[in-house]
Amino acid sequence: MKIAKATLVSTSLLAIVTGAAQAETCYKTPPFSDIIRLTKVSVLDEATGGTHTLVVGNWTAGGSYSLPVVGSEDTSINPGGIRIGIHGTQHTTFFGNHSDCTLDAIPNAANRGSTSCDGRVAGLFNVINWTLVPVSCDTLSTSAVVGRAMGQ
Repeated sequence: MKIAKATLVSTSLLAIVTGAAQAETCYKTPPFSDIIRLTKVSVLDEATGGTHTLVVGNWTAGGSYSLPVVGSEDTSINPGGIRIGIHGTQHTTFFGNHSDCTLDAIPNAANRGSTSCDGRVAGLFNVINWTLVPVSCDTLSTSAVVGRAMGQ
């Protein structure tokens, strides 16, 4: 009976999460060449009656690096709009040879993006004042980098 209950609960949870998945959303990061591809998953918060929006995907700069990322989308108060916060890990010497990077930005808010990396070596790697711009995923190429990568 315990196995049947566990299987039923697991199957129900999987159906709820996968049923709320949305299409991929892509972003450019001017003045840099990085591309961020995110898939959104909405999760019901029974305590508040609202939802949380999780994001998963990757952050790439051509053949230079690819960071698997996870994070969330939230409402921004100042300026208004949607705020995206993600965490990615990487194993290259980019981003000052650090292993853990966070990205915080409000789409289309000029020069409001910030990136901070730490881990593996002493110090920090910070990049500020860039813009997160939504773009069509259909027109993007992850192999060709035009311009400077954010992690350089």
